[in-house]
Parts: sequence; C-alpha cells; structure tokens
Amino acid sequence: MRHILKKLEAEVGSERDAALEQFLDFTRRPGKHDCTILGESIAILGRGAFAEPNVSPATRHLALRCINNVLYLSKPTRQLFVNSGFPKALIELMQSNDPDDVSLAMRLMLLCSIDTKLDLTPHFERGNLAETINSNLLSTLGASGKYESQTYRFLDSLPPILEMLENVPVPSPPLSPPVSLLISSLLAIPFDDELPSSIVDKLLDILDLALPANLDNREDVDNIVSPLMALLLRIAGQPETKLRLCARMIASDNDRTTALGRGDSLPHRLIRLSAEITVPNLKQLTAFILFKLSDEDPRQLITNVGYGYGVGISQSLNMPFWPDDLGTRQIVIGESNVNPITGQRVDAEAADSQPALAGMTQEEKEREAERLFVLFERLRGTGVVDIENPVARAMRSGHVEELQDDSSDDANS
Repeated sequence: MRHILKKLEAEVGSERDAALEQFLDFTRRPGKHDCTILGESIAILGRGAFAEPNVSPATRHLALRCINNVLYLSKPTRQLFVNSGFPKALIELMQSNDPDDVSLAMRLMLLCSIDTKLDLTPHFERGNLAETINSNLLSTLGASGKYESQTYRFLDSLPPILEMLENVPVPSPPLSPPVSLLISSLLAIPFDDELPSSIVDKLLDILDLALPANLDNREDVDNIVSPLMALLLRIAGQPETKLRLCARMIASDNDRTTALGRGDSLPHRLIRLSAEITVPNLKQLTAFILFKLSDEDPRQLITNVGYGYGVGISQSLNMPFWPDDLGTRQIVIGESNVNPITGQRVDAEAADSQPALAGMTQEEKEREAERLFVLFERLRGTGVVDIENPVARAMRSGHVEELQDDSSDDANS
C-alpha cells in the first residue's frame, strides 16, 4: 500500500490517475486497513484534490473519492483532514458548476463534520455556506427526477431564495455561485405565481452580462447559461413577466437600425444564438423562448426576428410553415417600415448603403443594382414576399439613375 502512496507523489497525468485507481480499489476491499498509511494519505490526496494548479476534473474526482473512503474507514483521519485546512476548499467546491465536484464535496463535508473539532460558524456567519447547502439540496432533489413529484413541499423556500437573489451582488463571472445555485434552486421549485418584477429584471441583467457577443471557442456557455434561459422560458408564459421579457429580449425600433442578428444588444445576440450550433442546448432554449414571446405565432416570429432567422427557428422546433403563414409582407413597427427579410428599418438600410456606394464607379453601381433587382424578383417569384422591388422603387424615385452609354466609356477612360 505504501508503494502506491509513493507513486501518487511521484507520478503525473495518466500514471497518477492509474495510481489513484489502485488506491481507490484498495480502500474498497473488506478487512482491516492500516490506519497509519491512511493517515499519511490525507496530505498526498488533499494536494491532488485541492492544492495543485491545473489538475484535471477526472484526477480531482478520483482523489476526492479516495479521501471519502479514507475518512469513512478511519475516523482519526477526519481531524487530520480538518487540521490541514481542507474544509475551506470543500466549501469552494460546493459552489462549483460541476455536479460531481458538488456531490463529492458535500459528502466529504458531512464526514469531516462528525467526530471532529471543525467549526463552521465563520462560514455560516460571514460566508454563504447555508445558502450553498440549501441550494444544492434543492437543485439535486429536483434534478434527480426521483423526487420531482415531491418538490412542491419546498415551496416555503421560495421567498427566502428570492430574497437572497434580489440582495446578492452579481458576481464576476455573473453566473458564478451563489447566483447560479439560486437559479438552480428556482428551477427545482414548482411555483406558478408571477415572480416579482425586480427579480425578472435582475435575471435579465444577469443574462445580458453572461451572454457574450462572440461564441467562438466558448462551448462552456452552453452549460453555464442554459439553466438561466430555462428559468426564463418557464416564466415567459406569465402575463406581466412576458411583457418585461419582450421589452428586453425582442428587437426594438432602435435595434432595427441594423439587420437583426448583426448588432451587440441583447436581442441581436439572442437572435444569433438561435442559430448557433456550438451551443445546442442554449440554441434550442433560445428558439423556444423567442417563439413563446412571439405568441407562438409564425407571423409574429418573422416580425420579431426577420425571415431568415424565423425560418431557422421554425425548422429547429420542427414546426411546419408555408410562405403565406410567415407574414413576410412589409412590416410596420411604430412609425417605421421594416424589411421583412432582414428585420432592419428601410430608412436605416438606405443610410447603410451610402458608405459602400461611395467608392463605386457608376458602372459598378449599375451592376450591383441589377444584381439586387434580379435576386429580389426571384424571391418574389417564390411567393415568399409580396412587396414592391426596392430597386425598382429607388429607380422610380430618382435614387438610382440609369447608366448612359457614354458614362461607361468615361468610367473606363
């Protein structure tokens, strides 16, 4: 057994994982174990679980399981564990987003609290230990499925959870504990009443802070943000809440100064998210909530997100659609006409086009106008849109002039 401890001290990577597997197997065997060796293992295993930087989750979980078995087999090792200061690291792990970290840390906290001199009073009074335990207990019971039918018994916990969420400062990152734990707890409680408007606004503030503008190499966003989006989807059917969500999550007239999905505001980011394949869970949740906030009406969905993204959302939700159902006629929002394809205001489209046209020759401008004219006529031919070709309208209004034969020669001279 002692030779395994030496390997644990010396090896790294997969070799150390193999040694941890050996040690774990040893502690599972029936019979009497050498308490001296078990005591010596605490410091070695504790370094692997808590102290070493950049340790992989798999290695940490193996080390935590080994410690759990040691504390179970030998009560004196529990005080050694406490004396080494490891309970503080356990409390930090209990606030992790990794469910294995949380469950293993809570199990160890229970063991090292029995038959030891551990004093958790400072963590209760000056930390958030009680909130962490309560949140983990609720979310674990709710997520297990086994006790889902019993979660209504925790409705009395709703007011204090809401109070904690309202008063806790938003951490950095915004979906770190305790905020992430409180959101998980809310998901576990089957409440039907409207949440206070201050809570809804705070959830939206957190979403705004947590959702990056660029998801490149950010697959972790799927696990981190999905619980919050699931909670927002759940409350989106409540009338007052729906109004507040629409005000923040659906594109406003001001958002439509650019094509939908191209800006950085929350509505633009959500629209992009509905088509983002790198975050499948969050993509689906976002599609559901945008559809729900659109009264589950394909026409309203097109109005809210534009034709391109609206078709994508419809397909992701396996919802059949036909061009006549999609409401792709010219949309009027407030006092502004909106392009149904892009969701952008028509007057803003004209402003956007000026810088691109400034560097073109007259011939290039005419070729671009012809290309757009043909593309739009093809689109009209499909029956998807039933509005006047904007190129033809621009020519009639004098914004586009037909190129004269000698203009081409002048441009080439």
